[in-house]
Amino acid sequence: MDNEFCEEGLEVPSGILTGISLGISTDTEKEKLSVMEIGAVSEVTNPRLGLPNPTNECSSCGAKDRKACEGHFGFIKFPFTILHPYFLSDIAKLLNSICPKCKTIRKERQKGAGSSRKEQPRVCKYCVRNPAQWYPRMRFKLSSKDLSGKTAIIVEIDEKLSKKNKKLPDDYWGFIPFDAQQEENSVKPNRKVLSCKQ
Repeated sequence: MDNEFCEEGLEVPSGILTGISLGISTDTEKEKLSVMEIGAVSEVTNPRLGLPNPTNECSSCGAKDRKACEGHFGFIKFPFTILHPYFLSDIAKLLNSICPKCKTIRKERQKGAGSSRKEQPRVCKYCVRNPAQWYPRMRFKLSSKDLSGKTAIIVEIDEKLSKKNKKLPDDYWGFIPFDAQQEENSVKPNRKVLSCKQ
């Protein structure tokens, strides 16, 4: 059969599809595909991003009808990492499995088992189990009842403070990066609500 769109003597290339590779775009690739950086809330309806917009014309491709313009990508640069709420429980589990100070994997002590002679002595106060030198153990957990009403990761002291050491050492929370915009979110000294910058 002759096709009116094919010229005589022109062969259509053919091939066999052996696989498809999917991946996550890098930030550089996303910026190259984007028509603009979105720096303010008002720029979400910028005419360069497509229709609908206040001018009823796409500044990127010139289309005046939504059927002719599917929209164009923009990108937002956040000053900190945004964590997907679905993964927060996994993040809390990971934080509970490593020492917050020296970043080594925590090893749970079994009751009645002596310490191994092969283990190197730890100098980290979060890891040392000598009652005179240790810092109380902390536990990361998920909460949906923080002060802003959003899901957050909370870190609390896991063990009761002894009567002698009612006050935590001044550097106990020192491993948490400082967030100047975070309000004092807890009156309890043994509990912190982590902000997204921390």
